[in-house]
Amino acid sequence: MPYLRSIAILCLFSVTLLTSCKQKEDLLDQEERQWLNDHPNLIAAINPTFAPYQFINEQGEIDGIFIGFINLIEDRIGYTFKKKRYYNWNDIIIDAEHGKVDVILEIQETIDRGKFLTFSNPLLSQPHVIVTHKEIPSNKSLKFFDEQRIGVIKGYAIEEFLKKNHPKFELIAVSNDDEAYRMLENKEINAIISFQAIANYFINQRGYKNLKVNKSIPYLNQSSIANLREHYILSNIIDKAIRSITSKEKKQIFDSWSYTLVKPIYQKNWFWFSLLGIISGFLLLIIFINNLLKNKVKTKTLELIAAKEKAEESSQLKTAFLHNISHEIRTPVNAVVGFSDMIEKGIIKKEEHPKFLKVIKHSGEQLINVIDDLLEISSLDTKKAKVHPSEVNVSEILEELCAIYEVKAIQKEINLKLKESDKISAITDGSKLRKIISGLVDNAIKNTDKGSVEILVNTVDKSLIFQVIDTGKGIPESLLPSIFKRFQKSSHEIKNYDDGVGLGLAIIKENVELLKGSIKVSSSVNVGSNFTVSIPFTAAKENLEQQCNGNHQSLSTLEIKTVLIAEDGKLNFIVLKRLLMKLLGEDLQILHAENGQLAVEMASKTSNIDLILMDIKMPIMDGYEATKIITENNKSSLIIAQTAYATPDDQQLALDAGCKDVITKPIKMDDLKAIILKNCVSDQL
Repeated sequence: MPYLRSIAILCLFSVTLLTSCKQKEDLLDQEERQWLNDHPNLIAAINPTFAPYQFINEQGEIDGIFIGFINLIEDRIGYTFKKKRYYNWNDIIIDAEHGKVDVILEIQETIDRGKFLTFSNPLLSQPHVIVTHKEIPSNKSLKFFDEQRIGVIKGYAIEEFLKKNHPKFELIAVSNDDEAYRMLENKEINAIISFQAIANYFINQRGYKNLKVNKSIPYLNQSSIANLREHYILSNIIDKAIRSITSKEKKQIFDSWSYTLVKPIYQKNWFWFSLLGIISGFLLLIIFINNLLKNKVKTKTLELIAAKEKAEESSQLKTAFLHNISHEIRTPVNAVVGFSDMIEKGIIKKEEHPKFLKVIKHSGEQLINVIDDLLEISSLDTKKAKVHPSEVNVSEILEELCAIYEVKAIQKEINLKLKESDKISAITDGSKLRKIISGLVDNAIKNTDKGSVEILVNTVDKSLIFQVIDTGKGIPESLLPSIFKRFQKSSHEIKNYDDGVGLGLAIIKENVELLKGSIKVSSSVNVGSNFTVSIPFTAAKENLEQQCNGNHQSLSTLEIKTVLIAEDGKLNFIVLKRLLMKLLGEDLQILHAENGQLAVEMASKTSNIDLILMDIKMPIMDGYEATKIITENNKSSLIIAQTAYATPDDQQLALDAGCKDVITKPIKMDDLKAIILKNCVSDQL
């Protein structure tokens, strides 16, 4: 009985293997499968004059690298395209532009073609070369061929490149490579711009021994599969099929034509049936062992599947996270570097310096907010992110963001407009509000190539209403429900929209919801998009600038003559020194300790120190230990921690060590002024 059972299992395995092509798991979802069923006559353009990528072999069959790819794609999606042969490349482009061809097997992406075609990721990349007669010296520069007759295939992307960058070439457009190499052999033209692999094929296998590859040129042909832009679902289908092709399968495709122009033995059906017969003899033993270990293998397999899914999810999260953080950091850095460079080089007039220095300052603050977000990103997932409300000048935030993004808008030749019903100050989280508006404006500018981006702001009842309206490419209605979901870019559901929708819009939505608000979008393809954010707010009761002026006036009443700065960073010390002298007067005595041990020694030797600004992270002895020693010797010492550790736990450690208060880096004048007043005034009362 055990033997009969094993034989039965062997037979079942054999039948399963032979019919596996019919039982493959469908790569496509229900919508994609239905779309293919609704389009049974999709046409794929074949160009059999393009050896070794597409050509007619010795058996009269169309063969080559891209034929191998389309065969695999058809196998993966369970669909067969109608093949239409073309012997003139330009005819393919014309037919595609008029919607007579749905898929082009091999094509280089260009700006003009992108108006009516969507391209897959490149399947191969190869250099262009100049082919000449052997008597022409090798490695001639491109300038050598000015005023000479250069053969190119009509309609190829290289023709567009050469017309633009080498107008002195006398370009001779020919129908195909056979015609080009024949004309060069007969000296009807002086050279050919061709692909490396095609040049090798014609010279080594087609007998053009009098020709040679003269020089490679700095222009790569990156060939993709393209389909009509209107078939965006077909684009997703082709991308899925391409991603399913393994490295081993790709190698087999390239090897199959490089060894011989006929199919290799391992691509013939009889080979696999013979191999199956040989392998069957070993399957009995394998199946027997497999039965013994069946339960254990099943458990392990489930564990591996779970681990694989978790790893893929982690990789997806990392990719999207890094993309978003890169964008968030580069935006303020671009403003800091750009405006600083313009001020240094005198591009900006002196009377405009205060305006742009303010933009630089607030861009630096925006960068700090991004770093704070890095610390809190995990709390977004667990819904534990904290809101820090304060008095916020909404109008000022909008003006600063417009100044930052005006550079990008000017570069794209679009108009950036701000319309607000009134000047607004509110109690809300300024950092999150800035992130929301910045993200929406950035997305709008990225996806608008002409027209305008408009920011509208008003208040309705107790809500702040922001609208960011663009005249960009828009979003298909079918995709609107999913654009706020995470990682939609990685699933290729949003093919034609900007990369930022992969995570940026999802984070914007989460920040809106943290502020108890809502976000919605309306959009039309080739018309534009309208993002509307509604956030509840409380109007600010006091003017921050007036408070600031009051604080400045009260500093003159303080009796602070000597300050000890414990700081190992020289630049940080200089910043603090200048801020203190500006606030407390030029005659202020400032002592400097480069580590905690020196701070302890100076505090013990100098009896009249009125204030100590203590850095937490220092060499030899840190700020915690130094503070404990100083306060043990002098309970009345006024020590304020100044640190880059910004979390509440870190700040509590400083207070527990004996510090009276904590100020976080980077230190701004208003913050330093406020904390001195808070602690020194109460000390002197």
